[in-house]
Amino acid sequence: MGRIDMSVAFAATLGLVVGGLTVTGTYALYPLAKGDVWRVPTLAVGSLLVVLFLYLTSARFGARAGDWLVLGYAGALVLAASVVVTREVVGTLRAHVPENLGVKTSAAPSVEGQGRGMVVRTGLSCAGSTPASCAWVARSEARLIPPWATRSASSSPSRGWT
Repeated sequence: MGRIDMSVAFAATLGLVVGGLTVTGTYALYPLAKGDVWRVPTLAVGSLLVVLFLYLTSARFGARAGDWLVLGYAGALVLAASVVVTREVVGTLRAHVPENLGVKTSAAPSVEGQGRGMVVRTGLSCAGSTPASCAWVARSEARLIPPWATRSASSSPSRGWT
């Protein structure tokens, strides 16, 4: 590998900074209030104009510097978008997977037999949880495990669950 050109490194860093400032400004403007919808598009267009200006200005340093500026800017936006999407997906899964799929949500639940099914007492706390998951915990103090979940594979050949 060769030595990294200083103008390319500076351009990539400048792109990351401009992208980071754009992400920070956009994040600070949410949630949108009525009548203030214009702020986020204005910030996005202004940021793109700054990057375009810097790209054209960097032409005197060489074509590679402008390319790295745009790559740094895009990298900051993609990184921020992936963090936000990951946070939302994890929050959604934490709020809905236990409710919809019957996933056990405590490390060591106490299990008591009652008839053909079993009741699981979760004893979970809502510390650091979303309101939806706290509501689920409040509703799920006693949950019924369906009888098919406790059968062996030999007694339920059609499903094959153990």
